[in-house]
Amino acid sequence: MILARSEAEACPLKSEYEEYSSAQGNLAMISAFLGMDLSKFDLDDVIEYVEINAIQTAIEAMTKNNKGKKVQVGDVAAFADVPGGSPSSSVCRNRFVMR
Repeated sequence: MILARSEAEACPLKSEYEEYSSAQGNLAMISAFLGMDLSKFDLDDVIEYVEINAIQTAIEAMTKNNKGKKVQVGDVAAFADVPGGSPSSSVCRNRFVMR
């Protein structure tokens, strides 16, 4: 989440923060959250629903509760088209919020 006074202030911050992100790091972090090793899959493999002993709602958001949209491992690596990871914005108390 990026908090700024305006979208004009938030966008450069988002770009700067993205410089510190990597596909490998993102996959490692999400693998830990999900309790499943995503490095075993190709980037174009679709993430399927499985019962896990970690954050079950995360895997459900990407599979069962995603309006039929298929999320690929590469999407997770880039935080693109991933429920909860997609950019959105709102204004809250005169502050611009980019998620």
